[in-house]
Amino acid sequence: ASAQASLDKLTKGSTSADIQTAQLAVDQAQASYDKLTQGSTALDIKAAQDAVAQAQASYDKLVAPATPDTIAAAQAAVAQAQNSYDKIVKGGTPADLTQAQASVDQAQATLNDLKAGPTQQALSVAMASVAQAQATLDLNKLKLAQAVITAPFAGVVNTVNVVPGQVIASGTAVELIDDSSYHIDLNVGEADISKIGLGQDVNISFDAVPTATVTGKVTFIASKSTVSSNVVSYLTTITIDSKTASAS
Repeated sequence: ASAQASLDKLTKGSTSADIQTAQLAVDQAQASYDKLTQGSTALDIKAAQDAVAQAQASYDKLVAPATPDTIAAAQAAVAQAQNSYDKIVKGGTPADLTQAQASVDQAQATLNDLKAGPTQQALSVAMASVAQAQATLDLNKLKLAQAVITAPFAGVVNTVNVVPGQVIASGTAVELIDDSSYHIDLNVGEADISKIGLGQDVNISFDAVPTATVTGKVTFIASKSTVSSNVVSYLTTITIDSKTASAS
């Protein structure tokens, strides 16, 4: 009969209930995946911080010695429970006596715990709760930090090669330009390279802007020459003075 039912289900196809159940499973799996892949939010950080504070407060309360007020309150509770028990003994039922005795025992146990202080097991459990809450907070902070792109230097964003929601496997996501300084790379012929030295001042003019002139210094001269179309040259870098570049 069971085999026939399975055969009938296969031949008839899925019912609406089957499809709805499967869709719920897919939605739940997707929600779990989204939660894992998304970074922590400020609310996650706040909740984790509150959990750490609560766990720490519980631990501090546990290790703090009992005050005279708390001991006095516990002693009063024992006396009250004993008084209630004594009254019930005079005319209560066995069930009333059992309940009253349990109240006395509980009050006495609380008083004994206050006087004795926390056990090592209770301290270990409280410390573990604090450590777990702190680990959760640290993990959420790490996720939040990993969700932020921090530039290695101040500059100008030149190109953004990604869109929100895109998964980046490799490549350059954002191209940043360092606009704090500019330089020009030149190929200087072997006949002129001997006339140039590191630190040498340079005046630079531009054909496109004849009135603009900037100054700079030679900051790099290649030690090895390159040959292109039978012409020998040396790569030379001139760093432009930022003040004259801004003025121009």
